[in-house]
Amino acid sequence: MKPGSILVALNFQEGNVPHTIQLLPPGPRIIGQDGREWTVPDAQRLVDATNAQQRPLPIDENHAVDIKGPKGEPSPAVGWIDRVTLSEDGSIWGSVSWNNHGHWLVEGMSYRFISPVFRSNRKTGEILVIVGAALTNRANLDVAALNAETPESQEEPMKLVLTALGLEGSATEQDAVTAINALKHASTPLPGSGEVDLSLYAPRADLKLMEERAINAETSLKVMKEANLKDRAVTAVNKAIEARRIAPASKDAYLAMCSSEEGLAQFGEIVKTSPEIVTDETEVPGGDPPDTETAMNAEEKEVARQLGISDET
Repeated sequence: MKPGSILVALNFQEGNVPHTIQLLPPGPRIIGQDGREWTVPDAQRLVDATNAQQRPLPIDENHAVDIKGPKGEPSPAVGWIDRVTLSEDGSIWGSVSWNNHGHWLVEGMSYRFISPVFRSNRKTGEILVIVGAALTNRANLDVAALNAETPESQEEPMKLVLTALGLEGSATEQDAVTAINALKHASTPLPGSGEVDLSLYAPRADLKLMEERAINAETSLKVMKEANLKDRAVTAVNKAIEARRIAPASKDAYLAMCSSEEGLAQFGEIVKTSPEIVTDETEVPGGDPPDTETAMNAEEKEVARQLGISDET
């Protein structure tokens, strides 16, 4: 094991592969069972420094990247830490994407713990930046199991939200979004009306997230409806032109009329009662040409003579 590493438990339920893992417990003092000690005087600064690397951090088996990698030996990753976050209690967590091998190792419980790798100040012991982690079977620190309620867990808050909304436990996230959207547009409840203050039952971050999803869903639905209405309007106007119920020159004006459901319905009524304004046949004036005779001048007669045409013709 590389000096400067600590061990953190990965106590998950069998068959459950966590996608958020705890990398460090709350500071500022972090003491391992082996007696080693580190400090995290500013957890947010550590999180910012780690994310500032702007690259995923590898998770390997038993620190292969640090031990075998420098020797040129294989040290494949089993997963990647995409981003680290700071919880309210001061612990630091990482969002993980496992590859197939890593998923198999964790789901099969071949490993039960995670050992983060970080750079620290040798003199002060301050942890400066997290650079990766490793799967291991020897724990050095006691931390909360990942299947317990954690700041990153969404299952328990979701149950509380569903209860506050008056929905069944089997309700989906979309059901919750619909209910929140309805509440968002409802009038402010009067004192004693029996309305539930959701902020008393669920974390503000979860409510904000679902409110944003409701707004996004509402916006997407509006865009889809507008696009559908425009397509229907274009189709209706083009058919009316083909049926010779309206003039092609009036197309833009009628499209503007059909920019609303009411306008489209009105246009349909106009088309129903409008006669054809253009026929399929090309018409010419009837009757014989007028019986008139115009005398030829000298120049015209000379041309006719050269062509061998009589004056009468």
